[in-house]
Amino acid sequence: MVSMRDRREYSRQYRLDHPDKVKEYSQQYYLNHKDKCNRRGRAFNLKSKFGMTIEDYDTMLAEQGGGCAICGADMNFWRPALSGESETPVHLPPIDFSKPTQDPMTEVRKGVGGERRENK
Repeated sequence: MVSMRDRREYSRQYRLDHPDKVKEYSQQYYLNHKDKCNRRGRAFNLKSKFGMTIEDYDTMLAEQGGGCAICGADMNFWRPALSGESETPVHLPPIDFSKPTQDPMTEVRKGVGGERRENK
């Protein structure tokens, strides 16, 4: 029987010796299992950045009516972030950098702390 250490070393050496085959296999695997890979990546990001599972996020989003907790914007079109004060998902509005401002975060603060709109 082959030990885990030997198997690991063999795999490492194979990846070093055949980078093109490994890259091709990885790309093909992703194309064949896109949903699985994307879900795994989403789960990892939610857990590592926010300490929550996909189920926690989906439950929170459903409780908010499928929109941003602050302004009610549809969360399907925004990448969620967590606000520091309330630990609820919020979105950050696009910033127009063509306008000179004293503080570049002014537009972000307006979006995060602005008036709340009702969900449509």
